[in-house]
Amino acid sequence: MLTAALSASLQAFYTLYTALLVYLTQRVSLSRRLSQRQMLTAIHDVTGAWGGLGAALAGLWQQTKVVASPLGVLSVTAYLLNISVPHITSSSIIQFQTLNNTVTASSLTAVGWPDSSVNYNGFNWATISSLAPSIESFSGLGNAGLANGTVYDVLLDNTGIGNVRVNATSINADCALVAGMVYDAAGWLRDQNGDL
Repeated sequence: MLTAALSASLQAFYTLYTALLVYLTQRVSLSRRLSQRQMLTAIHDVTGAWGGLGAALAGLWQQTKVVASPLGVLSVTAYLLNISVPHITSSSIIQFQTLNNTVTASSLTAVGWPDSSVNYNGFNWATISSLAPSIESFSGLGNAGLANGTVYDVLLDNTGIGNVRVNATSINADCALVAGMVYDAAGWLRDQNGDL
């Protein structure tokens, strides 16, 4: 966005600058023409040429039919052609390009899910399963590091700007009812004998 804004600002500067140059040169030229002793037709042709590049080219063509001031109209046409060059080529004189510099750096993360080297069989799944339903009732739990079924690491350092790669694990779970198990009033999962 900054590149586009700078390019547009540069183009606007060139447009205003060339318009000011044309205006000032036109005023000086017309003052000079009026202060000299010249034919009214010559003053008319040169004044008409200052109307723009198209008018200057048309006036130059008219000088082939009725020669009044060919040098004056030619100089105005040459000036307008030359002043239009920076206006047309200003976008290619200075070009702004974004710098794409990739730097590899390490940053601390909070691990969202253990990696594949962790022995999941060592976890106490009975306790985890019994506590899982009651976790939702706790207030203030954040969801940083969780997006739908994907658990990802969260960056602890926020000093950089750019893209970052973090470890992520997608979890697919199929839910089913366990036969013969019931929840008691406290939310504990018990079998038919009342054991946890």
